[in-house]
Amino acid sequence: MAGALRVIQAGSEEELKHVRALRFQVFVREQGFSASSEIDAFDDSPSTKYYLGYVYGEPIATARCVLLQTKDSHTKPHHVGKIGRFAVSPLHRRKGFGRQLLQGMEALLENEVDLFTLHAQYYAKEFYEKCGYTCVGAAFKEEGADHIKMQKRAFGT
Repeated sequence: MAGALRVIQAGSEEELKHVRALRFQVFVREQGFSASSEIDAFDDSPSTKYYLGYVYGEPIATARCVLLQTKDSHTKPHHVGKIGRFAVSPLHRRKGFGRQLLQGMEALLENEVDLFTLHAQYYAKEFYEKCGYTCVGAAFKEEGADHIKMQKRAFGT
């Protein structure tokens, strides 16, 4: 591991600018997704929280979490955090920063979320499994790429 990642909830205009730049770098330039599909309705939702990971003052990783409330068959409310747009800059991959970003987000959201869900790009499935996520259902296409739905119970639940 290359060092400690400082994870914050992004809120200032400068922080959100870093979020957008990292997402554009990874999803549009590197992975070839269209710029128009990279921004969606959740980006402007008040239930969406953004996170940045910094190493030595440089923003190198980002993700978002959309807070949703659902009910099960027993009508008990569940607070679900749908993680998405998870990106680590290419120069900083395979150094433990992705795991640190995920763990940092989960810790910051521990009082707001009962269950974390995400649609992992299929090639990243093993990474999320190592972080405690399990697969739910079969693989599917999203924006032309293979994905799999995964979930993990929050710390205190």
